[in-house]
Amino acid sequence: MGVPIAFATVVLVWTTTPLGIHISNESLSFSAAATLRMLGGVVLAGCVLLWLRQGLALRKAWHSYLAGSIGVFGAMLITYWSAQFIPSGLIAVLYGLAPVASAVMAALLLKERVSGLQLIGLVLSVCGLLLVFQDELVLGAEGYKGVIGVSIAAVLFPFSSIMVRRINAPVSPMQQTTGTLLVASVAYVLAWALIDGELPQNVSNRSIAAVAYLAAFGSVIGFGAFFYLVQRVSAAQVAVIPVITPVLAVLVGAVFNNEVLGTSTLLGAGCIVAAVIFAELGQRRGKQKVVATAPVNTAGADA
Repeated sequence: MGVPIAFATVVLVWTTTPLGIHISNESLSFSAAATLRMLGGVVLAGCVLLWLRQGLALRKAWHSYLAGSIGVFGAMLITYWSAQFIPSGLIAVLYGLAPVASAVMAALLLKERVSGLQLIGLVLSVCGLLLVFQDELVLGAEGYKGVIGVSIAAVLFPFSSIMVRRINAPVSPMQQTTGTLLVASVAYVLAWALIDGELPQNVSNRSIAAVAYLAAFGSVIGFGAFFYLVQRVSAAQVAVIPVITPVLAVLVGAVFNNEVLGTSTLLGAGCIVAAVIFAELGQRRGKQKVVATAPVNTAGADA
């Protein structure tokens, strides 16, 4: 697949996911919408795995699948619930907290060094996100529920990816995706039975289309590309994705929904672009320092 293609795929899918969640929730309960998405996703992922002639390797990777389900089940179900109270743009804003949480947890769990440039980038990203969506920070009576929910989800998702990276199970991205969706699907069915328990009726075509899109692209392709990145790049680089996607969501709204880009939006977009640059520079300098300080292996010369 390649890192650039995987990165672009995840950005594209995550840009459209909040809107897809809102549309699927139009005529479905949040638990039914999320459960149908994951069940569809695990069926599609299983078919892909059979086509690739790969097994699940449950004995070797069950703990990695469980770790992945923290994000796919925990964070995503909370996000579906929160979408009842806040707009899709604000969901993207709050997921911008993920880079901050990821950098802190990577330092604690993976012992990755957080440079000063990366910290500057993280601060700029938060400031930029607030500028971009400042008009959407005015919430309704129950808006605080959605804010609290997505804030928790924005912490759970990077925690999940860091734990998958830390376990480092010997499986392919597609195996990781299928195993994670399988574990998450069982949890979703149980959650749906407890929260809702009623079969959906009078479901709109828009909701069906949104569930199908999220099952195929949001779950199988999106998570597959995401776990591919988790296995190959640092947590800090993965955390840049939630910084980029809100800006693209604004641009998509301007092009396809005639939304006006105000001054604060442009300023926020500039801050976020600068944040990405700082984060990338910090990542590269960190690698250069590691290479420069690494001991030289003279064993070959002595031989």
